[in-house]
Amino acid sequence: MGVKTRTNGKFFFNSIVRIVNNEAYKGTIISNRTIGRHEAIRPKEEWIVVENAHPAIIDEAIWEKANTIVNTYSFSAPKNKNKIYPTTKLFFCGNCGKLQGCNVAPTGKTYIKICVVCKNRTFQYNPVLKIIKGEIESYRQDVLASIVGVEESNIDNI
Repeated sequence: MGVKTRTNGKFFFNSIVRIVNNEAYKGTIISNRTIGRHEAIRPKEEWIVVENAHPAIIDEAIWEKANTIVNTYSFSAPKNKNKIYPTTKLFFCGNCGKLQGCNVAPTGKTYIKICVVCKNRTFQYNPVLKIIKGEIESYRQDVLASIVGVEESNIDNI
């Protein structure tokens, strides 16, 4: 839609939920909700709630209905699209040593993420994975030969 946020961005699911759950739209003001500026939320028994403190923008029945719709499971944010890659927790930044992750670009290509600490540039994931698979394959033959050697020596000892 054409409506933007006050910072000229898109509305996301959490923005809509926060707006619909705001009791100020039905004329209710709640104070003493937090300890400090945004430190922690107090128990509801300590909140000061003033009903009909100002004219409501929306009547209570519609506000309740909107809250029921927004807070149901069927109207929730899309599931996280994070994937577990074969190299999860195996890539480290070459400059600072920080653990690296992967993400998929809008083009569909997978990249190693840019380092959040030193801003080291990224690289495509698939060529790196191909190199890793090649290295593992070269060790595979040695490991299989070692296993066969151990099995034969165990047979000879029996």
